[in-house]
Formats: sequence, structure tokens, C-alpha cells
Amino acid sequence: MRLLNTKTFQLQEFYTDVPPYAILSHTWGKREVTFQDMQNIDAIKTSEDLQAGWDKVKRACEHAQKYLFEWIWIDSCCINKESSAEISEALNSMYQYYEDAEVCYVYLFDVSHREDPRNPNSAFRVSRWFKRGWTLQELLAPSHLVFLDKDWADLGTRQSLRDAISAITLIPVEVFKGKDITEFSIAQRMSWAAFRETTRPEDQAYSLMGLFGVNMPPIYGEGGPKAFVRLQQEIIKISDDRSIFAWIAPAGQKEPRGLLARSPYEFRASGDVSMSAIIPVEHSLYSFGNNGLHIHLPLEATSASRSGSYFLAPLHCLSKQDNKYLSLCLFQTEDERYVRCRASELILTSSSSEGLPMYSVVVKEVLASRTLKHKQQISPTLNFHIRPHPSTESHFIPFQSICDSPSPDTFYEIQETQCIKIAPPTSPKLVFLKYFFLDGSSNVLETFYLAVGTRTTVPFCALLKDLQTSDARRLFRPLRAMTHKLDTDDRMDLPLKNGGLASVALQRSSVPGTMAVELRYLPKDHSSSTFPLQTPIPTPKLGFLVPVSSHDRSCTLSLRTVSPPDFSGKTYDNRTYVSMPVPKSDGGNSLVFRVLTYAWKSAASEAEFPVHVVVGFNGSLPWIDIIPELKTLSEEAWKSYHISGQLRDLIVLNLSGHNWIHRRMMTVKERRNLQLGSHVLSFDSRPRYRTDINPPPSISSSEVPAEQPSGSGMVVDSVTKLRRGFLGLDIYVTTAMDSLHFLSSRMRSQGIDVTKISVLSLLREPPHLENCEICRASDTGNISEDGSSGGTISQLTGNSDTDW
Repeated sequence: MRLLNTKTFQLQEFYTDVPPYAILSHTWGKREVTFQDMQNIDAIKTSEDLQAGWDKVKRACEHAQKYLFEWIWIDSCCINKESSAEISEALNSMYQYYEDAEVCYVYLFDVSHREDPRNPNSAFRVSRWFKRGWTLQELLAPSHLVFLDKDWADLGTRQSLRDAISAITLIPVEVFKGKDITEFSIAQRMSWAAFRETTRPEDQAYSLMGLFGVNMPPIYGEGGPKAFVRLQQEIIKISDDRSIFAWIAPAGQKEPRGLLARSPYEFRASGDVSMSAIIPVEHSLYSFGNNGLHIHLPLEATSASRSGSYFLAPLHCLSKQDNKYLSLCLFQTEDERYVRCRASELILTSSSSEGLPMYSVVVKEVLASRTLKHKQQISPTLNFHIRPHPSTESHFIPFQSICDSPSPDTFYEIQETQCIKIAPPTSPKLVFLKYFFLDGSSNVLETFYLAVGTRTTVPFCALLKDLQTSDARRLFRPLRAMTHKLDTDDRMDLPLKNGGLASVALQRSSVPGTMAVELRYLPKDHSSSTFPLQTPIPTPKLGFLVPVSSHDRSCTLSLRTVSPPDFSGKTYDNRTYVSMPVPKSDGGNSLVFRVLTYAWKSAASEAEFPVHVVVGFNGSLPWIDIIPELKTLSEEAWKSYHISGQLRDLIVLNLSGHNWIHRRMMTVKERRNLQLGSHVLSFDSRPRYRTDINPPPSISSSEVPAEQPSGSGMVVDSVTKLRRGFLGLDIYVTTAMDSLHFLSSRMRSQGIDVTKISVLSLLREPPHLENCEICRASDTGNISEDGSSGGTISQLTGNSDTDW
């Protein structure tokens, strides 16, 4: 490989005995410094269009020099892109380059360290780096990764920001805790690349070779789908995990398909698909022929058509979220030949396909394990060099050390720069250094502890509050217990009584087994301008797939905002995945919800009106609701909304304007196909014509949903104010019981004896309901509607014996 000298900016090739090096991960700008440009450094410095690219190279070298790295690898200038052979070698070796690096620096040109990375509205969450295809392997391959902002300031490491990164990328947080990615199914790993983009379509496949441990020659010009099919063929050669077939085509695609996907995007909903179960050998072999992929699948006939049979084919793998089995749909064309139909669906079923007979085994092809370089292995001896920041010297004074070593050689004289050696078994695995925190007049304001050591052979650092005891010998155990509760490894901030922050960061250097511990003080004015301390972001377990828009010839509903902002939100196929907050574990309320603000616009007007829909869960039970007469923004609605009454799974929304009633029936159901989210919110559009003179026709039985919800529905009626047209819009709410009260009152006013109607005889006189539109009794026994919902008495009450 070719490396760049961080001091001389000279490129040098290494075939064996590659020295320790850092590596840069970044997104390319309009003009980067190339291998050819680096042949004349003086020309680069005077070229105006190369200044941005050259500044990136120079700053990366300067940052690496701070930690004694003599060499760095930067893809833009270390690869000769005029050589097709070198490009092919680099693409097939890229994962290894990042895996072998001592440290990977991720330069985020569009992020500032003054923002909290865990803020849903932060630039970190929407950084371009998280959307590029090549950066996926650059995120996963390195043993140590540090994020740097646009000014090359330290944002944190992959370890310290793992919860935020997991929420952004939908990669399980266990991956960033050290779990081997080969323990995740092929479908899961493919899903991590589903929402990433590449400049050249073929790179969507080439950027994933290292993730699956395969190699293939790049053929630019073959197109993205062909390149991705070749990638899957290479994976199948070394794996019998049938989750590789657990993908869904884009919504609306009805053409017949084969068993292989065309892009990572088709694995967008496969993040919870498990590896397939072990299958008898005689049924587990694949082979490619001129007529397609030969494979053994159990088939279950579900229906028939004039042109052939339609089958469900189980894949022997589970959706871990539902604990249900996945099946794809096959259509028989002739004899033993099939195509995949309904490719935009994967059916979830409760039954498995166990019971296949076992026969003699064959030897599976195993990918040769790759030996890591010695410097990648964890050294048994670690040296921690504490490097106080210049701003720290007058504020933090070390005066005591506590550890559990029986050797007196463990304790070192406290100096400005201290070296702590962790060398089992004689030396401790954990050392606590006690610090005085002084004000500007050298008065002691408080004390705290800096902890350094190893946790399961992984180096870590932490800051702890003082336990306020004079017996130092009894401090070690409670301090150690405090470190075990911390979810941190290499970054931590500790708030101080004066409003400032004590901050510690663990940096890796080029010397094996040596870590730099950077301790600094951030005064109140600086700490408050960065970001407040945040708790880790939990992984959501439940969520909704909601429509981005719903429209017909008369009106349109368009999703505008989600409140509070959803860190894990994704939009695809004209639908948005809305995750639910994780309920608090303190035994409090298990209700969790978000507010979806839709903009309603009639075809007869350009004015838009907000409709606020609430979606949530009570434990694991889904529910939806509506916020009526809301005059504030959806963010304020979130803060002021209070849940009361029965939780509902159906809402009828009547949006009235001009001479149309725009009816929307909103329902929430458990998902039946593989997709993001555990439940689906859907709109059923039913516009109705109305006039101010003649009543509209009554609702026929066919207009009432066939599947009634388990609980009472909510009728929500939005009507324009009299003589104001589209200048104002009110939302009125009545429950099903209130509708019966109003119906009873109206019937009495027309001289009908309601005591003879059993279902209404026990109803008391209802309170006055303002602005509710009148439900009239028709000759057919149905309840007619004029802007509000209706149905037969039996449909409203569930009593089929009522007749009036």
C-alpha cells in the first residue's frame, strides 16, 4: 500500500512490514488532491481550486502528528486512479486498509463541536458522512475511530457516541460494543447500507465486499443491479444463510423477479431478520445455471389462477421483532420453473417448516480467517500518559492515587505529566487519581476522581464525583462499583459546581500499548455554548409506518412534522418510519406517543390547515388519537397533550369545505409484511359530495369498514365556520356514546318516543354539544351523515336486534 508522510508530504509504497499508520475517512468535495497532484507540492499550494482539498490533507497530517503518527493513508491522494489495476486492488483491499489502521479519523466538514451530537436537530445526525455508501465499512472496520468536526475539534469516538450512531444508522448498538458482524445475518448487514448512496451505481456493491469477506473484479459500466447480483453470487459461494433472499422490491413494483435483490435498498426492512436455520445438506446446496438459481424450498399452495399455481416458500429464518417466520411468494410458470411474484412483500407466518429429513453431509466452503497484525492485538501492558490541557493547569491539581495493587511500586509521584502503568498480574487494572478543583484565587471548590484502567482488556477512562470520606482505604470498592455502572469507555464530561465541565478523552498513539489521557477544564461560558450532558439514546422496539401523503381528486393530506423529533426516523416508499420512545424503567407510565402534523388542502383552495394525529403505545398495544382545535405548533402540542379516556385504534376524520366532505378513516394494525416498524397507520380516502340545501345520501353498509375495531372509535368532524369559507377551520370531537346521546335528543325533538328503542331507553339527556352536525334517521334504517360519521344503530352499538 502507499502511505503519506505526515511531515514531508511524500508518498511511499510498502509491500511488507507496513509501519503503524492513521487513516482518514471523509466525503469528497468538488476538487480533491490526487496522486498526480502530490507529485508537485509547490504547485498545490499556489492552486486556488485545490486549496480546500490541500487544507484537508494538511490538517489531517497535523492531527495525526499530535499522536506521533508518521504515516497516514488518505484515499484521494494515495491511490493512482489512472491505473485500473491499482483501482481494482484498492477496492478489494479497502476494508483491510481501515481494519489494519491504528486509528481512523472521521472528518465531518458539515458538523460543529458546539452542537450536541445526540440532539435530533443536530448537524451530526444529518451529516453527509452517514449517507455515503463507502463510509459504512469505514465506520465498522477500524479498531478505533474518532470523529472530528469542521475545525478538526474532537467530537467523540465511535465508542462514546455508539448510541447516537446506532440510532442514525439503524445498526445495532451491540456492533459498536464489539460483537462480531459475522454473527449478524446477511439480510441485517445488507440493511445497514439500504439508505446510503454512492456517486457511481456499481459502488453500492463494491463498497460492501469487505463487509461480507468476498472479492470480485470491479466492472464500471455494468450497472448497479448487475454488480449487486454478482456480489450476492459471491456471498452465496461461502454462505448458506437464506436471509440473503429476505428482501422486498420497491412499493408498487409488480413485475416478476428472481431470488436475488437489485440493490441494498431492497433490504431496507430487513434489519431484524435472523440467520436461517440449519437445513439438511441435500437441500441446502445452491447452483447457478442458465435458467436461474437452483435451490430447495418448501412450497405451500395458497391459491391458483388460470396461468398456474401460487405458492408460499418459507426461508427458514425469523423476524426477531415478531418471532414469526418469513415466506416469499413464487408463481409457477412451467414444470419446475418459478418466478417470484408479489416481490414487494415478505409474508409473516406463525408456522415453521420443520421436519425435513437429514441426510449425509457435505463439506461447506469456509472463508479463511484473516490474521490480524500484531499491533491490532490488545497489549497486556498499557501505559496511560496523562496530558493536562494548558487551560487545566491552574484549575486541576492531583494529590492522591488509589489502586488495589499489593506492590508499592505502583504509586508514582504526582507530576504535571504522569505515566500510569497497567501490567497484570502485579499491577492493578484500575487506578483512581484524586484532583482538587481550584477557582481563580486558588481556593479549593470541590474534588473529583479520574479513573483509568482496563475493562475486559479494553482501555477506558472516566470521571467520578468525590464520595466525601476521609478514609481513602475504604474508597476503592465504591469507586470501582461506580465505574461499573458507567456506560462510557473513552470520553466523559463531569459537571462542576461552578457550572463548568471537567472533560477527559482517551487518545491512541502510534506506540503500541500507549494511551494519551487528555484532561481539560471547560468554564461555564464555554461548556454552556457546546451542549448539555445527555443520557444514552435507547434502541426503539416499537414504531409505526405512516403515510407521507394521502390524496385524491378533492384534497391532499401531507405529513409536515413529527414531534418530538424522531432520531431513528426514515422515509421510503412514500411512507415514514416513526419510532416510539422507550418507556421509562422506573415503573412510571408506559404510554409513549408522538404527534404527527399533517397539512390538509382542498383542491378548491390553496389554503392549508393542520391536522394533528397522535400515535403511540400503551405497553405493547397501539393506539391513535386526534388533537382538536389546536392553535399552537405541533411541538407545543406535544408538551401540552394529556392522554385521557379510552385508547383507540380507529378514527374517522371528516374534513368539510366548499361542497365536499373529505372523509379519512385512519386505522392502525400490526404489520403483516416485512417492513420497518411493528405497526402500520393507514388512511382510507372517501370523499362525499354535499350541498347546503339537500342532505347528502346516507351511508350504505358497504361504506362501513368490514373489520370493526376492538374498542369504540372516535368521530372527528372538521367543518368550516359559517360565512368564513377557508379562512378558519375547527375540529370537533364526539365519542360514539356522545353520538347516541345527540341522536336520542334529536329524535325526541322530532316527537319520537325513544323509550321504545331499547338501545336508547337508558340514555340520559345529553349535555349541549356545540357545532355538532345533525344525524338524521333515514327510511332504510341507516343514520345519514352531513359532515359527520354515521351508520346503522347496530353498527354504532353492536346490537343487531335494534329496529327503528
